[in-house]
Amino acid sequence: MWKELVKFFTSLFEGLDLRRRWSLIVGTVIVAVLVTVVFEYCTAWNYYRSLENKVSFLKELHALAKDDIAASPELFRIYRETAGEVGARRVRPLTLPTFTPSVTSRKFVSGSLFWLVMMFAALRGTFGQETSIKVIGVVFMGVVALLFGCLGTLIPTICNPLVNYLGFPIVQIRTLWLLGRGTKKARDS
Repeated sequence: MWKELVKFFTSLFEGLDLRRRWSLIVGTVIVAVLVTVVFEYCTAWNYYRSLENKVSFLKELHALAKDDIAASPELFRIYRETAGEVGARRVRPLTLPTFTPSVTSRKFVSGSLFWLVMMFAALRGTFGQETSIKVIGVVFMGVVALLFGCLGTLIPTICNPLVNYLGFPIVQIRTLWLLGRGTKKARDS
């Protein structure tokens, strides 16, 4: 059976290069973790199982206490330690952290969004053919995205934060378009 299981898993990777093998492994692990977390979050199966075990231990300890275990110092010491462990163990349901982004973090994202999109486009290979040029372009766009994100947080809120969220990327795109147009005119003349 073990050989058949190993053969099955090796057959999954046949014909895949190293990058795709790792992508498959990492993707499978991520999906497994997400399914486990979502299952526990929706059903609280592990929480209720732990709670049931705790109640069962307490019932057994209560039954032992009725048998007058105080007469035996060794049994009483074990009883006290066990009761302390059961009482000290916290049983908590799984709760997912909540994140409410602040206005500042939203301004940062809106300021860097255009450059992040450009960076991912460069990663996909739409700019340049050489790998070194792609790497330099990606690093440059990442730094520019960070700078524009920081700049976006420094701009005061104009009327409504939505003006900043939409306006700053539009201003960036418009400025790049005008610079490109001006450069083209200078080249043509």
